[in-house]
Amino acid sequence: MTGFLIYRKRWWLNYKIFLLKLFVLGYEQHDGEDLQADDYEYQLNIMCHDDDDDWVHGVLRPALEERMPHLQRVAYGDDALRVSMYYIDAVYHIIDNSYKTVLLLSNHCADDAWFITKVRVALEHVNETGLDKVMLVFLDDIPDERLPYLVRLFLSRDRPNLLWTEDHDGQDFFWAYFEKCMRTNPQINHVLPI
Repeated sequence: MTGFLIYRKRWWLNYKIFLLKLFVLGYEQHDGEDLQADDYEYQLNIMCHDDDDDWVHGVLRPALEERMPHLQRVAYGDDALRVSMYYIDAVYHIIDNSYKTVLLLSNHCADDAWFITKVRVALEHVNETGLDKVMLVFLDDIPDERLPYLVRLFLSRDRPNLLWTEDHDGQDFFWAYFEKCMRTNPQINHVLPI
């Protein structure tokens, strides 16, 4: 009878033993603030849809070079992906080896399966590392019903996101908040259900 009860409650027992082990031995919490941008292969990774490459190379890249000249290792779009790897593996590799990943969202990418795959890989990486390494930048005003579920979930957790505007004051706020987000990768307290 004891063996049968142990078998029936094995998951509960494993959970309680795990909690006891954490209580006795403790655990080491990884804090992202001790990792600096220079510890990574890329200081900044910018992921965008192919239709947004003109905006990236015409607006974002010159502004980054002017406002943040200390960023020397920046990956722009799919140009930085390794050719010798499969696409998903190359996307994961560049996200894993970047200090901060910026996902550029527009109406072009809302229905693109490959871009949504990039978003999913980036958010899974956030869950694995426990560091808030992803920032969303909206190039267009996307209606809520067109936003992918993962993006809506990400936004519901008060994660860093920005909206690009054409007015000068909005752009000043954009760059000030962008620079603030680039300073640290804070520890997250909860995971996103992927």
